[in-house]
Amino acid sequence: TPPDKVPILYARYNQAVTQTHRLSSSGAEYKLQFHNFNRMFKCLFCARTEAWLVGEGDGAQLEFRVAVHLGRDEVGGRDIRDPKFDAHYQTAEILTKKRREDVSKSERQDAKPFTFKPLYGGQSGTKAQRAYYKFFQNKYRGIYATQTGWTHRVASSPDKCLVTETGLRFYWPDTKVQPDGYVTNKTSIFNYPVQSLATADIIPIGLVYCYYRMLSLGLQSFLTNTIHDSIIGEIHPDEEETFRRVVECALTRDTFVYLWRCYSIKFTVPLGCESKVGTHWGTGKEKKFDLDPVDFGELFEVPIV
Repeated sequence: TPPDKVPILYARYNQAVTQTHRLSSSGAEYKLQFHNFNRMFKCLFCARTEAWLVGEGDGAQLEFRVAVHLGRDEVGGRDIRDPKFDAHYQTAEILTKKRREDVSKSERQDAKPFTFKPLYGGQSGTKAQRAYYKFFQNKYRGIYATQTGWTHRVASSPDKCLVTETGLRFYWPDTKVQPDGYVTNKTSIFNYPVQSLATADIIPIGLVYCYYRMLSLGLQSFLTNTIHDSIIGEIHPDEEETFRRVVECALTRDTFVYLWRCYSIKFTVPLGCESKVGTHWGTGKEKKFDLDPVDFGELFEVPIV
């Protein structure tokens, strides 16, 4: 990069491209997709202004929480509300056949890719992985029964359509029931309603609220990126705590209110935010925040207009 040019990567966000309606991105100058950016490169990104920081707010275990809500899964709801519960340690326990206290941090990390694979109809893998998928389906029966019901609804409906809680319609016109009872398109039927509400609705809702709250407060900090379940910005060093509080509110309380006002959805489980602010993207001390809609019933007393 020439010394007089700030090294910035630019990308264009695309709507109405992905099947689930979540955003996708295309590099403006280089062929890259911010939504498929390898995590190992995050530490290379810093703010363009000296002494400024990079802030990030993530929707905590968002797709799992959405699935628990859609399935009205009581066990999942208890796990989300249990501060000692760790879904990835649970996965590692099943995969390694070890007790929680004997599972190492590296084994927990290795288990992460499999933790929520059953949400999307995952069935294949090693014997241990298949055993975990079966465990997940048995434990979170509300989720599995709801998703199985979706497949039957699509397979039996004349137009092969599924209407989601927000009113969005998904179509799988080539869906068939095979002789062994397997419903084709099962993976996407399991996936789309969950991923759509989580990252095509909730994250953009939080993103817009975050933008306007920062604007109304007159902050110097500004947003630069969004990836799947994340909101990223360049943060003035005096505004770190304000950014954290804004992104926490946007991804929880503001989202609850919007879902109720626009879709008449009373969200049934806590939403959470994990925020980091550091010298580079993904660095800094992580702060966790959860808000349980059960404790804030007045949110749903706002008239729907």
